[in-house]
Amino acid sequence: MNILKLIEKYFWAVLLSALAIGMLLPEYGKDLEPMLTPILMLILFFVFLKTDYLLILKQFKNPTFIIYILTLFLIIIPSATYLIMSSIDENLAIGLLLLAATPPAVAAPVLTDIVKGDRSLSLAIVIPSYLFAPIVIPLMFSFWTGARLDIDGVGMSKVLLLMIFIPLVASQIVKRLGASRIIKKTEEYFGGINILLVGAIVFVAISMQADFIKENPEKITTNLAWVYGLFVIMQIAGYLSGFWRKKEDKLALAITKGYPNNALATVLALQFFTPEIVIITVLSQFPWNTLIGPSKWVSKHLK
Repeated sequence: MNILKLIEKYFWAVLLSALAIGMLLPEYGKDLEPMLTPILMLILFFVFLKTDYLLILKQFKNPTFIIYILTLFLIIIPSATYLIMSSIDENLAIGLLLLAATPPAVAAPVLTDIVKGDRSLSLAIVIPSYLFAPIVIPLMFSFWTGARLDIDGVGMSKVLLLMIFIPLVASQIVKRLGASRIIKKTEEYFGGINILLVGAIVFVAISMQADFIKENPEKITTNLAWVYGLFVIMQIAGYLSGFWRKKEDKLALAITKGYPNNALATVLALQFFTPEIVIITVLSQFPWNTLIGPSKWVSKHLK
């Protein structure tokens, strides 16, 4: 089997290894922080490059449903998360809000396939989520934490626009230049490449927080439990959001909401938030990589 296909199949092992190496050898990752944004942009470029927009357009035959889901996923669920958690711990509430408000993971359609959900519906949610993210995420933080947190909303919007729209435009330029045949021949390797790139982000992020993790084991354990809880609740909320739809649609909604782009959340946290909040986004790698197995098992028993 091709090494990149093997990496894609065992993505969880690659990402957990990146976590471990970052903890054991943090000195090698700390100097790579300036590379985080370019790496994330490269990940999005590969995703946009292989996206079949015709499949997405078919889902927009019912635009009211897509708008309803985007409002629920990007605004209502993140808002509820912050309101509930802010009475428990402010830093934890901000970290979980960032995860809940972040667009779905670029791998959400692939994970949707694993649980036998509708991949095209997942794509129809993922792509517009990234288009709205530069507006919605800064507004969410300004509205909920403006009085307590000095957030540069304009700066965050600029960073998001840079990270999302440059890869999107670049991918379309490449397609227009007649590279479609090359893309079709090589796109099977994009998944493995992206796993390695996400692993690099995980390695750098965990390296930068390794000292904090070692010095605060109890805090880390508590935060990890809350992050796991958030992931499970988001999957349940996603599944219930389309309760009247067929099973494949509900599974797509569950996975698409339940797996946020925590690499994007981590990059944003490193640029705009404190280490206490950064570590929450880094810890999200654990449920991200370990819950898909249980999710697949549960999906077989749902109607």
